Amino acid sequence: MGKPCASSKLCPRVYLNSFMTRLTVNKEVCGCCSKNIQIGQPTTECNNCVAIIHTKCYKKSSFKGINSLHYCGDCQVLIPTRYNPFKHYSASPPDDNPDHFYNENIYETVECLSRASEVLELCQATTADTVKSYFGNQTDFSTFFYNVDGLKSNFDCLAAELSQLKNKFSIIGLAETNVEPAHSALFKLDGYNGFFGDVLPGKFKGTGVALYVHDSLNATVNKQACIVTPDIETIFVKISVNKTTLNIGVTYRPPNGNVEEFFNEYENVIKTLPKGTTFIMGDFNFDLFKIGDVNVDRHEELSISHGLFPLISLATHERSSSNRGTCIDNIFTNTIENTTHSGTIQDIGTNHSPIFSLSNLNLNQIKPKIPPQTQFYSFSRQNVDCLVEELNSQKGNLLGSNPETPDFGGFINTYQEAVDKTCKLAKPKTTKRNVINNPWITDGIIESINQKKQRYVDWKKTCCKRNPKGNLTLYNKFSEYRKLLNKVIRKAKSSFYSTKIANVSGNSKKTWEVINQIRGKCKKAIKPQFLINNKRIMERRMIANEFNKYFVSLASKLNATIDLDKGIPVCPLAKFSEYMPKRNMNSMFLFDCSEHEISKIIDEL
Repeated sequence: MGKPCASSKLCPRVYLNSFMTRLTVNKEVCGCCSKNIQIGQPTTECNNCVAIIHTKCYKKSSFKGINSLHYCGDCQVLIPTRYNPFKHYSASPPDDNPDHFYNENIYETVECLSRASEVLELCQATTADTVKSYFGNQTDFSTFFYNVDGLKSNFDCLAAELSQLKNKFSIIGLAETNVEPAHSALFKLDGYNGFFGDVLPGKFKGTGVALYVHDSLNATVNKQACIVTPDIETIFVKISVNKTTLNIGVTYRPPNGNVEEFFNEYENVIKTLPKGTTFIMGDFNFDLFKIGDVNVDRHEELSISHGLFPLISLATHERSSSNRGTCIDNIFTNTIENTTHSGTIQDIGTNHSPIFSLSNLNLNQIKPKIPPQTQFYSFSRQNVDCLVEELNSQKGNLLGSNPETPDFGGFINTYQEAVDKTCKLAKPKTTKRNVINNPWITDGIIESINQKKQRYVDWKKTCCKRNPKGNLTLYNKFSEYRKLLNKVIRKAKSSFYSTKIANVSGNSKKTWEVINQIRGKCKKAIKPQFLINNKRIMERRMIANEFNKYFVSLASKLNATIDLDKGIPVCPLAKFSEYMPKRNMNSMFLFDCSEHEISKIIDEL
């Protein structure tokens, strides 16, 4: 036998060629034209699944750009439209180039925009039960806004929904209340003070804004920022907490108003606000999803130029006849870095979804059980006289040591100390009117509300891009149940107060107490105030002690005025005639007429 050939053993090159002949590569297929995708051809992939198409087939395909990302037709239904104009900004190290002196604050600006983008990306469409879990130690201020579309028809349902929340929102803003300030007492929320703006004259629907401020916050209306025109309606309040000023407002833009006038008035309102933390809630009727729209761009530029960033990026308004939602309601704030949560509440409301935001403003001094403080100083005549005397005694500190260079800081401090010493009340007065609660809500109504929410969730799950109306059978069940629940709530409220009035029938005083309680005009006991040694005293124990001292010292004070050497002076007894009135000598007396007198008068006729 001959020697084996060296070529009988496969060399590495022959082995590799043999492996490549057995290896088959499956090329990807374009989901639009169904052709193979060759190596090097530009492609576009779905951000949610493995679908891929030729870039040249993008316009013909069902692919669509959502939130700056590409999704196929099947995944578009799962991805909600989100507004985020700051998505391309990310915090980067500052520029070390010394020539770029104009970019000193660019890092802080980019970091702020990056935080704004993060908040908008974390904005969620959630339910009322989920919102309860968001409240915690890191949340000390919260806002809630809702286009209520008429308080007269939707107030009871809104009060019932809010009563189930374990933690109450700090601020509740409403638009389209259709309620004048004179009737605001009829729409009281337990634990809140209501502030209602004027309605547009001659307009009965689609007008009116309101703010409900929690009892733990002391709020005053900022009249300069409150306007009512056919183009814009606003109401703003100023809140002072722990040397922090909060500007809270609600803005509503009627859809048929003049856009140019709205921007002018809105910018003037923002400029009139004092320095401090600002929250502006409202229904602006600008769809932020319309990228490139002139009005949307102007609204965005106006807000950001004043340091106000949006907190809501999801759809807030949706009609059954429309295929998509619109983002027309929003909350703007200049403290975007303190925001912890934001989003929409899907199981409250119908066309408009309520929006909310939670923030950590480090307001640790807020105590929910403290009543609203409306007055801290009393500038009575006695207190003003004491203030003048105090200022005269502090002339040296007021003017300073050198009149040519006055110390304004020392002047303000001295003056403030004098005012606090003479005019500041020991305890601030509280409002005379107390809010009414909703005692007519029973366990059965609460359970029915939970059933209504579950029916709404079941119907909402069937809504999609291809079928925006969802399952009509589930919707009809939800709609009928909601109407029935509204009737039950109205009947329960009417029955409760009717029974309460019937129990006090015949007692007009008790009846009017019930009526005033319904109207929100309950009287509140006010502590007495007394001036003792030119000082205002409100403590009951101190007042009682001063009364005791006065009456106990009466005898000792009278004895001190008597000269014992001359004896005790005894006044002589008065005669009885001194107690009788003086006699009038010029008196007139009348006697009864006689028959003779009448006959005489007749004969003389």
